[in-house]
Amino acid sequence: MIKLVGIFGDPIDHVASPRMHNLAFTYLGIDMVYVAFKVKPEDLKAAVESIKVLGIAGVNVTVPHKENIMKYLDEVDPFAKFIGAVNTIKNNDGKLIGYNTDANGFISSIKGEGEFEPRGKKVIIIGAGGAARAIAFALAQRKAKEITLCDVIQGKAEKLAADLKNNFESEIYIKNKDSEEFKEYIKTTDLIVNASPVGMSPNVEKTPIDDFDIISDKHFVYDVIYRPRKTKFLVEAEKKGAKVLGGGGMLIGQAVEAFKIFTGKEAPYDIMSRALYEIE
Repeated sequence: MIKLVGIFGDPIDHVASPRMHNLAFTYLGIDMVYVAFKVKPEDLKAAVESIKVLGIAGVNVTVPHKENIMKYLDEVDPFAKFIGAVNTIKNNDGKLIGYNTDANGFISSIKGEGEFEPRGKKVIIIGAGGAARAIAFALAQRKAKEITLCDVIQGKAEKLAADLKNNFESEIYIKNKDSEEFKEYIKTTDLIVNASPVGMSPNVEKTPIDDFDIISDKHFVYDVIYRPRKTKFLVEAEKKGAKVLGGGGMLIGQAVEAFKIFTGKEAPYDIMSRALYEIE
């Protein structure tokens, strides 16, 4: 019998995960099909219950559900619980177990493609949702010197800052990205990460910052968004001489780990990578 897996999110039309996983399933001869489910926040609990009712083998979780979904699961892996966000769920004979594969996906991307070592570095993260939590925890775990959080929802940034301070030695700050203080502070920063959905298709003309004169060739600018492959944020930062990298590598990294959780098999990295980049 063919098993069903998928992804919960809203919006969901932009996601590349179905193509990546389905081509990998075909390549390895695995009887699974991966589909995208648009799940509104108010329907999240019912959607999680449907995993058991329909016998769905597992799902990935994307914006905006990575934090809220945890309360509906039977068990959360210690690493995901530590981060406070889940992006992968395995249905283990009716028991739903949550995992986080975003953190390792991000680190593999910045250290691999980006050739960036976070130890001792200063980092700014724009956003404080599920992806930002995974990224912040991963960077703090690897001894980033300073992590500065910027988010339009002040409470989320404050909660993330408190969690980081309670668990790591990195210096943690919260700053308003539209302030003059921020514009001065960013000059001493090594890595700038957009972990928000600002600039994601179809809103490709939007950028998480407005003043690109604060970006220079000393910066490494990372955008978790993978569609478009190079966001306007990255295009404008690159014009200022910054090294830039989009979120494709993070997506593939987390997908490879999720694939193993779903199937128990090693994922064909090259197949999944080709599936992502051939979409463009």
